[in-house]
Amino acid sequence: MTDPDLPERAAGPLWWWEPLAESDHVLPPALRRLSPMPDTRFYASDRFGRSAGGLVGLDGVHPTTIGYGVIAQAVLDVLLLKADVRPGAEAPGAIDFAALAALDPLLARPPTRLDEIGRAVGWIGKRVDLAEALRGWRG
Repeated sequence: MTDPDLPERAAGPLWWWEPLAESDHVLPPALRRLSPMPDTRFYASDRFGRSAGGLVGLDGVHPTTIGYGVIAQAVLDVLLLKADVRPGAEAPGAIDFAALAALDPLLARPPTRLDEIGRAVGWIGKRVDLAEALRGWRG
């Protein structure tokens, strides 16, 4: 089955490409109160602190401390559902996201020059051909 609105290279089931319902994958209240609200975009910061991201670490692959907490809570919710316990902040075994956010170094002490460093590295990368420089060193 193909969908004309999907790119031809798209793989996986059609539900993967459907937008999430409003209630799907909602962050816990303690994380929704953070400004800006953490998301899965690449981590960005400026002199004022975190400006984007927060759930995925600086490598763009692994979760941050709160990202791991969100995953752990989702697993606990499934386990508690099997035990017929209502999932969420009131359920036994719920994660204290306010405390977890305070322990997350990227939230508590965000790097303040990450955007500037990224722009500088990009500027240098456009002007220096590293392959040519390395070729000259080989002799």
